[in-house]
Amino acid sequence: MKKHPKNKPLTFGDFIADVYQLWGKRRAKGIVKLAVNMRLIEFRGTKWFVIS
Repeated sequence: MKKHPKNKPLTFGDFIADVYQLWGKRRAKGIVKLAVNMRLIEFRGTKWFVIS
């Protein structure tokens, strides 16, 4: 995945866009679903989340 200038936090949309770009639509759906199910992406309230 690409790095963002000035250590800007990665947003969920950036994560999804990068996964789709790297792996293609078919695999990306599974990767994103797996990341959420394995709790690698932690949602904190309505706007905050952590990708570990």
